Amino acid sequence: MLNNILLKNILSLFFIATLQVLVFNQLSFYEGCYPMIYMLWVYYYPIKSSKNLFLFLGFVLGLIMDLFADTGGVHAFATVFVVFIRNSIIRKIHSNQFDFSESETTQDSFSFLESFLIIFILVSVHVSLIFFMDNFKLGNIVHQLSQVLYTVLFSVVSIYVVKILFYSK
Repeated sequence: MLNNILLKNILSLFFIATLQVLVFNQLSFYEGCYPMIYMLWVYYYPIKSSKNLFLFLGFVLGLIMDLFADTGGVHAFATVFVVFIRNSIIRKIHSNQFDFSESETTQDSFSFLESFLIIFILVSVHVSLIFFMDNFKLGNIVHQLSQVLYTVLFSVVSIYVVKILFYSK
């Protein structure tokens, strides 16, 4: 059973990475802003799974993005950081009494607002880290903040489109 879940998560990682690289990286607008839908994989990774495996797979996902974006580890760092803080964000937004040991707790049990806030925060942190680590220039801060904002908005909308198409029951 555990190997089946692990295989499913690894296959979904490669599916969403392929979708990101082949489709969504080609949808660039506003000087390099493109939707980062692979954050959906971080959101949907099972809550009760091994934290070490989650960190490793997050690193692999970020490394795949780095290989195709030629960004030298920026995506890997940002993805691992978001993976690291994801459960804390879920705990704060869902409720402080959130119990990760409950077997029936999944992302599908979150309200729309909880789901939206979690995805929005994960994407915002991820995109901010990528933009400011990759090409931060103090003289261009307004332009960079607008790029972050547009990428976050474009990513969240795209994530919800993909979520509706592929993850809806």
